[in-house]
Amino acid sequence: MENYEPHGCSTRTWLRKTAKHEAGHTLLLWLLDRCVAGVLVNENGGLTRSGTIGEDEMLPSPLLLHALAGMVMSCDREVVFDLRDHVDNKEYFHMDSDSRFAAEIVCCFDALPTLVFAHHVQVLTRFRTRFRKPYNELVALLLQGKHLVDFKQAYELFGRWDLEFGFDKCPKSDFVMRALARELKWKVPKCGWIGWDLNPLASWEYKRPTLIEVAMKIKEQMDTLCGKHSGGP
Repeated sequence: MENYEPHGCSTRTWLRKTAKHEAGHTLLLWLLDRCVAGVLVNENGGLTRSGTIGEDEMLPSPLLLHALAGMVMSCDREVVFDLRDHVDNKEYFHMDSDSRFAAEIVCCFDALPTLVFAHHVQVLTRFRTRFRKPYNELVALLLQGKHLVDFKQAYELFGRWDLEFGFDKCPKSDFVMRALARELKWKVPKCGWIGWDLNPLASWEYKRPTLIEVAMKIKEQMDTLCGKHSGGP
């Protein structure tokens, strides 16, 4: 049988490494104003399932940040360097890997793929430093008990972090997109807050959905996903 190397995946996994990877994805979902249906890890891998409240579309840069968050925030140099060296060749990577997803997104930019990759890695590295406390909290939680964070726990964590880091006074879209704009040399409007599309926000008020609203939205999305997998309409 021909040897197959799953490019884009770590050659070795263990529980702490997986927890750090999924904590990176989860932290980014908080910064991207997404809700989390659940996070689960074990020695063989992990899964972070996100949900959406409101608009479902994410622009390429936030999507790329999310794709890279696990490998960058967990300092998985093996995977990061492999992606850096082959980021312009998506076929090199395993179909289900974060690296494959990242390489596909990079193609959407009108710029040198390696530069796009490097700039987004740099933004994530700064986020990793600034939000070290919640990141480490997530890792610790995932290493305890059943090695999971459910949607209720994620909801409570995200709300507390919003207050701790001032996101009840400033939209996360403004923080994230300005960080990207500084790194990528984008011009942004001279205004108050900006949205995920880089356009000025006419108004903004910190208002979280209720836990029941989040639960119902996640259930709706999970039902839709199960319907697609079962061949439903």
